[in-house]
Formats: sequence, C-alpha cells, structure tokens
Amino acid sequence: MMLFYQTRSHFHKTVDLPNTTCSHCNNRGTLKMHLMQHYTWMFGPIMPNNKYALIQCAVCETKMPNTLWTKELDAIYKQEKKALKTP
Repeated sequence: MMLFYQTRSHFHKTVDLPNTTCSHCNNRGTLKMHLMQHYTWMFGPIMPNNKYALIQCAVCETKMPNTLWTKELDAIYKQEKKALKTP
C-alpha cells in the first residue's frame, strides 16, 4: 500500500515592523514579518507541523534570513508565535 502526501505552507498573518531598518536598502519601517505554518497534506490538511516566519522588505523585496535577526526581532517572533492559534 502506498500513501502519497505533501507538505504545504499556510499563511497566518503579517506583522508590520515600523521600528526596524532593512539591512539591504537602509529604509526604515519597510520590513514585514509573515507568519506561516507547515502542514502535512493528503486530500486536505492532516497534521500541523512547525511554525516559522519570513521577514521581507516592502521596498527592495529582499528576504532577511533568521541568522541576521536582532534580539528585538527574535523577541517579536517568539511573542507572535506563542499567540498564534493552529487552525
């Protein structure tokens, strides 16, 4: 017996980061944190997996890897992740 499944990402919400500066284009207040979650999918969502975030600049559209996040960005991420409800 074979089972086919996928992993898909689900978008939860976007958080504006008005007090941060983009490290690529040096514009202040243009970063947005997109909160996402992976799901195991087989004819519909079966099992939720890990939650994660992407930070992207609205001007230059570069994505900031989590290795370049400051302590403030990491604290905001942990706070928002804790408040996020799994559907």
